[in-house]
Amino acid sequence: LRLQHVAVADTDNSSVTPYTQEPPFNAREAYLNRIANSIYRDFGAFNPEDVAAGAITATQINAAYQPMDEEADAFEYQVIEFVQQILKLQGIEDAVPQFKRNRISNQTEQVTNVIQEAQFLDDQTILELLPNITPDMIPKILAMKDAQDAVRFEDEPQNGPVEGLEDTGV
Repeated sequence: LRLQHVAVADTDNSSVTPYTQEPPFNAREAYLNRIANSIYRDFGAFNPEDVAAGAITATQINAAYQPMDEEADAFEYQVIEFVQQILKLQGIEDAVPQFKRNRISNQTEQVTNVIQEAQFLDDQTILELLPNITPDMIPKILAMKDAQDAVRFEDEPQNGPVEGLEDTGV
């Protein structure tokens, strides 16, 4: 009663009962949530709450980005036409700008997929697909791998089989 200054006085029993009254906020909170959801839906924005719940697959992450990708595709088309017209004024023909979209991802799943596909890919493509390798690191890594391969091949005997090992015919 001393803090809230809200009470019910009962004159018949000569008593005062203190109480607190919560401000009505549930309707306002529901309205704000509805507005936020419609903004994400109507404008194709990415809602981070959709993917914030623990371990989520890359497919679910891609599905959450899909509305934003569709919006970006529409803008990219207009930007590509604009840039091509500017380049045409400079005398550059047939140039197509490329865009790279950054997004959150399940890196473990991405790396696992790259490892499974690695036998079908060259070293540079593998490095480009790995999410933790930046483009400026790729030439350095390839140069180091080439140097290691060169050292390894220099150390191997050049004159046939190694002594002590029999030919199994395989």
